[in-house]
Amino acid sequence: MLVTVFTPTYNRQKQLKGLYDSLCSQTFQDFEWLIVDDGSEDNTADVVKEWIEEEKINIRYHYQQNNGKHIAMNWAVANAKGTLFVTMDSDDVFRDDGIKIMVNAWKSIPDEQKETIASVKARCFDPATEKPVGRDIPHEHQMCSYLDAKYKYKFDSEMVSMTRIDVLKEFPNPDIRGGYKNGGLRFYPEGIWQDLAARKYKTLFINDQICGYTQDNSESLLGRGKKYNRYKENIHLWPHVINDNLDYFFYDPKSFIKAFVGVSMDGFFLKMSVNEMLNLARGLLRKSMTFCFIPIGYLCYVKRR
Repeated sequence: MLVTVFTPTYNRQKQLKGLYDSLCSQTFQDFEWLIVDDGSEDNTADVVKEWIEEEKINIRYHYQQNNGKHIAMNWAVANAKGTLFVTMDSDDVFRDDGIKIMVNAWKSIPDEQKETIASVKARCFDPATEKPVGRDIPHEHQMCSYLDAKYKYKFDSEMVSMTRIDVLKEFPNPDIRGGYKNGGLRFYPEGIWQDLAARKYKTLFINDQICGYTQDNSESLLGRGKKYNRYKENIHLWPHVINDNLDYFFYDPKSFIKAFVGVSMDGFFLKMSVNEMLNLARGLLRKSMTFCFIPIGYLCYVKRR
């Protein structure tokens, strides 16, 4: 297999059908669909069994105790048969030529450069409107650091990635177990490993919109209409941003202010003391900035509580 398409799922049997149909329609077929079921209690296993018996595409199914998407991904990376790895959530869909476009983009990279490239990233579209998500990529493609794309160029909105499996093995998710049912993490923020890998590898960004993606705005600090419930996950993200990425502050101050506010806001949700919040930041500068934003963090906590 050249490509492994990985889908973590939890009680999503109805949503999976759209993704299954889109994978069956792919013009490129040298892939496996690796489904890791994170402790579903619906009929996901029976539905997937029927699809396996249809033999339209190569499907493997693995059931695990509910421990979160990050643990499912670690298992998938360790057991994938492909050399390139794509994560597709259960409510995503591919354009018919989606995998082919990404594979062709990867093959277009000169062999002598491939060791320096971690991923190919393509844009998404809103399935409801078919409008593209995020900012256009200049000249149809751009090779750069993921950190540069995110903070300098600001065209890294939600995108679908095809990543070398050996790079993913180099940057595994932490083994934090528990899962949704047991009050643990539902996921470990994927941006963390991507940021860390960006210090060593570049990414090829392409302008093609190949993945239908249902947008979720619940990460907004002051978002309305949804109960905020990402504090257990984001308490890992905010310290990473302020500790590891602060050299990009002046390219995108808003993102870093959001992170400094997020440390205390999510800290209050987790009933952390001010001292514990400050200990999440490294060095006097970061601790001082974290302290200065605590009043705003508290107001955000009260609003979202």
